[in-house]
Amino acid sequence: MTYDEFRALRRFPALDGLRAIAALMVVMFHFGGTDWRWLSGHSGVHIFFVLSGFLITTLALREEERSGRISFADFYVRRLFRIVPVYLVVLIAMAVYFAPPGQPIGDLHGGMPYYLTFMNEFSASGTFTISWTLGIEQKFYLLWPLAAFAAGAVSLGRRLGVTFGLIAAAAVAAALSRDLFIHYIPILLGCLLAILAHHPRGFAIIRPSHTRLSAPRSPSGSSGPSLRSARPTAPSARSRSSRGTRCASSWCCPACSPARPAPGCCRRGCWASSGSGPTRCTWCRCWPAPRCCGW
Repeated sequence: MTYDEFRALRRFPALDGLRAIAALMVVMFHFGGTDWRWLSGHSGVHIFFVLSGFLITTLALREEERSGRISFADFYVRRLFRIVPVYLVVLIAMAVYFAPPGQPIGDLHGGMPYYLTFMNEFSASGTFTISWTLGIEQKFYLLWPLAAFAAGAVSLGRRLGVTFGLIAAAAVAAALSRDLFIHYIPILLGCLLAILAHHPRGFAIIRPSHTRLSAPRSPSGSSGPSLRSARPTAPSARSRSSRGTRCASSWCCPACSPARPAPGCCRRGCWASSGSGPTRCTWCRCWPAPRCCGW
């Protein structure tokens, strides 16, 4: 998959299959008997956490790219109505079903204050402790947008710094506690993958490498340089201007005309025009060069 193909996706069908595998792992661990105890239920849950961090962050990054910043009100309303109504219905049903004799509703062995405030993982015992994953998810939904997007659009390096800082903080907190905070690390790893995949430089790092990638053939029929044998030469000083006025020919498809490159040469076209003049090429389709057109 190329960077352009990834950015064109509106949903990720492959992740549905991965989510199904994670669900089966959890179900078989709990209900499959001793023959399935080798499956770690936490492994399935952590796969869910990685997917959650990746999808939530990808949606937020794309909204920020379209609008300049994300709408926190819309984000929190969506999260609220996606989980809380069904969660409360199940919680109340459990409290009624397991109520002590003579009482219409119980406190689920003292755990109700934790369950109502989504501190589920801190409940020492009780009938509803299996909901601990929802407590972690809800706190992630509450804090992650504020930590990563409250400052608006920031550089890739700054956002990566925030993410690595939170991962380190979660690791330290896990070491000093009952390992409760270790479950935040998989979610943050999913966020990290989303941040990298959203930017061309990051996508080039995490994209699976191929044994051999070559540039397309030029009109004369000769092949372009192989990634393994040659690296594109650096763009000229002119192509490094503040607007990136022209992609150096060696950094774009050989078939592109230096004066008027084909639109498919770069993701936005070397000469893609905006109201204020030509825009800077951000990625070459010819080969996944880590630098492009002075970027």
